[in-house]
Amino acid sequence: MNAMILILNPRAGGGAALKRWTTIRRDVIRRFGRFTEVHLGGDTRLDDVVAAALLRGEKQFVAAGGDGTVNAVLNALIRCRSHPDFSEVKLGAVGIGSSNDFHRQSTGNSAAGIPCRLDFQSCRRQDVGRIEAIDTRGSVRRYFIVNASLGVTAEGNARFNRERGPIALLKRLNTPAAICWAALGAIGRHSNIDINISINGESARTVRLSNLAVLKNTSISAGLRAAIPIGADDGRLGIWMEEGLSRGVLLKIFSALTAGRFVPTETSTIGEVRSLRATSARLFSVEYDGETMSAYDVEFSLLSACLEVCQ
Repeated sequence: MNAMILILNPRAGGGAALKRWTTIRRDVIRRFGRFTEVHLGGDTRLDDVVAAALLRGEKQFVAAGGDGTVNAVLNALIRCRSHPDFSEVKLGAVGIGSSNDFHRQSTGNSAAGIPCRLDFQSCRRQDVGRIEAIDTRGSVRRYFIVNASLGVTAEGNARFNRERGPIALLKRLNTPAAICWAALGAIGRHSNIDINISINGESARTVRLSNLAVLKNTSISAGLRAAIPIGADDGRLGIWMEEGLSRGVLLKIFSALTAGRFVPTETSTIGEVRSLRATSARLFSVEYDGETMSAYDVEFSLLSACLEVCQ
């Protein structure tokens, strides 16, 4: 049986992840077995950690942190897809970050109330989203397993990821308050942008984009959920797009999502797609599993049934 390689991000959760991990470490060992523990930071390069583990024959990887940590481990694993044993690689996680949406599509276990997806005997092969983007430096490729977005959601995530100011303190003390602060700040400063949208390779149309969610999980952020049926392994991307909305309407949508009662209306564009491309003459924010970047051109597609994931 392969030992777990647990990759811990001490900076997750606004810097509170290490303390959270310390409180459950013994319980995790007792319930799920021993593991090799690697801490990110300093001179530790995640790609090197993953590549060395695969060379040793290790195939069970655990991301201990938030969605950003899961995304970092996911991307390092996918970059090793050419390894002959990649089909046997499995991904698990311990949710000790600020936002743990990866765990919301799971029926998994918990340790002291902290969500854990560590049962490597119960895995399912899931889709992985692929992003091909062009920014000021050239081409960028990223992968996601929860969701991605453009517009006000991406802008809110960019604000949330700041490591200084009130948001940094709130992330340590009260994650929901930090998310609310970031979302309200993004709505207050949001301006719709003209973006060309092409779905499944068809002719593009120009929209005055307010928000676009690209989903493999109905969780948008920290418990905010969209009523769009999408499965982790159905070979499709779920989309929810809003155009030309005022800040007031965006605020109403955010309030409804927070209350858990928002359902897309006749003004919403929803559906399931194989691919989607967005281009603009100006840079726009792109979010993927809580991480953000800026791009002029981005295409979302799928690697179907790509990776074994703990349930």
